[in-house]
Amino acid sequence: MLHNYFRRRFDYLKNQIKDFYRLQDILKDDILSYHGLSHSDFYLSPVRSYDDFLPEIQNWMRLGRQYVYFAKSSGTTAKSKFIPHTRQSLDIHRQVGFDILSVYAYKTKKIDFLWGKNLSITGSIDTRDQIKVGDISALIYDSLPFYYDFFKFPNRQIALSIDYKKKMSYIQKNLPAHRITWASGVTSWIVYVLNQLMTYHQKSIRELLPHFNLLVHGGVSMKPFLHFFQQYLPHLFLIQTYNASEGFFGIEVLDEGYLNLMPQYGNYFEFRPIESSSDILTSREIQIGKPYELILTNHAFVRYALGDVVLFHDTHNMSFEIIGRTKSCINLVGEELMEHNAIEAFRQINGDSKNPITLVTSCPKSQNNSYYHLWLVTEHSDLNEKIFLTQLDFTLQVLNSDYASKRQGGLLDFPQLKQIHSETTLIYLSRENRLSGQAKIPVLSSDEELANALLEINQGLMKI
Repeated sequence: MLHNYFRRRFDYLKNQIKDFYRLQDILKDDILSYHGLSHSDFYLSPVRSYDDFLPEIQNWMRLGRQYVYFAKSSGTTAKSKFIPHTRQSLDIHRQVGFDILSVYAYKTKKIDFLWGKNLSITGSIDTRDQIKVGDISALIYDSLPFYYDFFKFPNRQIALSIDYKKKMSYIQKNLPAHRITWASGVTSWIVYVLNQLMTYHQKSIRELLPHFNLLVHGGVSMKPFLHFFQQYLPHLFLIQTYNASEGFFGIEVLDEGYLNLMPQYGNYFEFRPIESSSDILTSREIQIGKPYELILTNHAFVRYALGDVVLFHDTHNMSFEIIGRTKSCINLVGEELMEHNAIEAFRQINGDSKNPITLVTSCPKSQNNSYYHLWLVTEHSDLNEKIFLTQLDFTLQVLNSDYASKRQGGLLDFPQLKQIHSETTLIYLSRENRLSGQAKIPVLSSDEELANALLEINQGLMKI
C-alpha cells in the first residue's frame, strides 16, 4: 500500500515535469491575480535585486501582518537577506519532503526511511514582536506539526537552539543512539558532522549509523565531497535538491546527476542570459548549454533576480545544473572564472585521493601592476604547493578559454596559494553570526574582503 502511494507520487512528479510549460502558465496567472497585475503590467515590471526590494521587506518586517516568517539568507555574501514567507509557502516545503522520499522509494524500491529518523542540521529562530526570523531550515522545522518530532533528530528544542556549539555537541554524543535512516542539509555541514562523529567515537560511520541509507543534499556542489561518501558510505543513495531562502526550485528526479526544475512549488521562472542583462526569456525560449540567471516571481516578489546561474542540459525534462552565482566569480582582467570551473578543477586534481585538497575560497589580487588569483585551501600535510598550483593553472586553462587567453597573453599572472587552519571558516562564520547548518562560504569572491578576513583569523590561530 505504501509502495503504491510513493509510486503514484513519483508518477505525478514525472508528469508535472513533462507538463512544465502549461503548469507554469497556470501558476503565473494565479500569481499575477494575487498581485493585481495584468500580463502587460507584468512584462513592463523591471527585474529587481534584493536591495531594490529592501524598503518593502523592511516595511513588511515592521508591520508583521502580511508576512510573519522571514528566512535569513544562508550567507553566500557578507550581508544577510531576509526573505518573507507565509505559512502556506512553508507548507510547500513539507510537500517537497514527501516528493523527495517518493523519488527514493521509486528508484530503490525501499521505504526503510519510515522505520527511523531524519538527521537535519538546522539554524535557530529569533522571535521579534509578531514575526519569526531564522534560516529556512529552522522556519520549516518550526512550522511542522508536533508529531514530526518522533521522526527527526535532534529534537525541536535542540535543533532550534541558538547555542550552536551546544547543539553540535549534543548531536555528536547522542546521534548513534538513534536509528538514523536518512539525512538532509547542506553537504559541507553533513560531512563536518559525520567527521566529528567518527573522531569522537573512534568508529566508522557505518558502525555508528548502520541504517543510514539516504542523503538529501544541496546548498553547495557535491563534487568536492564525493570522495568522502565513496570512502565511508559507498552505498548511500544521494538525491540532489535546489532549495534557497527564497523557495524550493528543483529535485533530482529524472536525470541522474542533474536537477529538474519543478513547475508547481509556487515560483514562476524567467531567465536572464549572462551575456545580455536586458533580455528576459521564458522557459520556452531557453537554449541548452547557455548560462542563465534565474528570475523569480511568486507571492512575495515580482521579477526577483535570484543571483544563481544555471545551465540547462535538456529542455524537455527541464534538467539543469547550478554553475555558480552572478557575484561568485572572478573577472579581474576578463578571465571570467566561474564557480563550477574551480570546483571541477579541484575534482580533477584530487581524483580518487583519500586525502584530498579542500578549497576554501579564491579571490583576485593586484599588486604593482601584477594581477593574479589567490587560492585559500585547508592545511594539507602532503601538499607540494608549486606542483599543485601548476596543475591548477593548467586545468583551469583547459576548462575556461577566457582564463587561458588571459594567462597566455600575460594579462594574468601565475596563481598563488595560502593554506589555512581547518577551524578558520568556523570562527569566521561565528564572528559574523552566521554559524548554522545552512551557512556557507563562496567558492569565488569578486574582491579581497573575505580572503583577508580569513587570513587574519588564521594568523591568530597560528600564534596559539
